[in-house]
Amino acid sequence: MHTKIYFVFLRINTMKSLIIHPADESTDFLRSVYAHLENATLITGTLNNKQISEALQKAERTILLGHGLVSGLLSANQFYEDRLTVVDDEHAPLLKGKPNSIYIWCNADVFVRRNKLSGFHSGMFISEMTEAQYLSVDTTEEQINFSNTLFAEIVGKNIHLSALELLHEVQKHYGAFRDINPVIDYNIQRLYAC
Repeated sequence: MHTKIYFVFLRINTMKSLIIHPADESTDFLRSVYAHLENATLITGTLNNKQISEALQKAERTILLGHGLVSGLLSANQFYEDRLTVVDDEHAPLLKGKPNSIYIWCNADVFVRRNKLSGFHSGMFISEMTEAQYLSVDTTEEQINFSNTLFAEIVGKNIHLSALELLHEVQKHYGAFRDINPVIDYNIQRLYAC
């Protein structure tokens, strides 16, 4: 009698991921984050709050990208209801228990900490000249564009890793340019994983 042994390897990129990335030309560079992700659903707009909640509940992993506030991910006027945010504290219970989620928007760290979530996330993140000027970071459009492209490509290349491993890879490869790019120097200090 022969016994067959089967090994099952669960990779993060084969999990059912939900990506919410409100359509906004100023954050198009973030498409590289999920461009090669398998088994994912992308939402860019047109859903109502109930549909967003249902999608979040079903997802094994969430990737939330765009502009935001401490209160959540901005809707960029892409969703049916007159809401400033598409994902906020109301949705936090649906995000718990998804340790390898990704939250990239300005001040997502406050949202993640306040709601006791886990995953890779950003604090204040310079992606536009107006943000650099507001934060008194002396830079150029070219440096901002380089930072945006490099960051999104590195995250996308390593999206299959756990949140802590992803942070390590971003710190290593994106952070390698911090001495010659003030935007990267600013941003790298505001990336976290928990």
